[in-house]
Amino acid sequence: MIGALIAITSLNLTQVLIQDYGVVAQTWPITAATTTTPITVTSAAHGVPLGRVVHGMVSGVGGETEANGLWVLTPTDADTFALSTFTAQGETTNSVGVNAYTSGGQIQAAFPEWSILLGRRNLALAGAVASPRIVFIPTAGKRWSFEAYAGAAPDLQPAVYPRVRGSSQQQAMTLQPQFATEYTTFEVWVFGCATNYGAASPSPDFLDFDATQALVYALMGVMFNEAGAGFQILREDWPSQKPESGLMTQRGQAWMGIVEVQQGASLPPLTFVPLNVQGQITVEPVNPGSSDPIVIDIT
Repeated sequence: MIGALIAITSLNLTQVLIQDYGVVAQTWPITAATTTTPITVTSAAHGVPLGRVVHGMVSGVGGETEANGLWVLTPTDADTFALSTFTAQGETTNSVGVNAYTSGGQIQAAFPEWSILLGRRNLALAGAVASPRIVFIPTAGKRWSFEAYAGAAPDLQPAVYPRVRGSSQQQAMTLQPQFATEYTTFEVWVFGCATNYGAASPSPDFLDFDATQALVYALMGVMFNEAGAGFQILREDWPSQKPESGLMTQRGQAWMGIVEVQQGASLPPLTFVPLNVQGQITVEPVNPGSSDPIVIDIT
């Protein structure tokens, strides 16, 4: 699914930018956290409207240390966020509160707009003023291949396509047979801006280019880790440097690349009961002398 793919990429890149590059666009203090499912953290007047989410890292929470980590933070009102994340298949799974909150904590986001953006309408926003900004736009792709797993040899398919991630149950679900390979193509815009080693003014001729290119490298590294050989950069461009571009009058630089991601098309039967689902398995009696089936409850 396109939305899940970009959301997982956004989460993983958020962690890379904060931990490895020290890029923090916004920080919110945490003053409370609930021992519920999902965990709800309090950050008064956080300013994120309902309907938007923050891809961010929670750290420094005392007592309820299970709240610390990489999360999708969904505002539940003007002062609180609910914490959730994704499985390897892009399914939402909630955080679980266990220990009582004692003190401290903060939320950090790498993107001023809180995540990677999806859809062409986001290009109409104010460019690199909100750096770093990354916009994914699905575009026309080539024909599907009806060779599953990108045509890999059968003995290589489970090990290579897709990459092994997540729990053993998630891997089993991911490795269900595919009937085709879809080549999803994206137009990816990356807006980057740097300041001159802490100075208030940008450095458009050197550091802005380097900052944008570093952001591109970080993004492509995350996508390669997610998709492996099923990811390609088809071409790249610097639209901020075209004579007709109004982007030259803005802060920062803009990079645009056409990337292709190979996604397996499948209709897999579930190999395990997903989170938050209850059900029953009924085992019919094998013994002819018995008429009572065995019923196993799954909760």
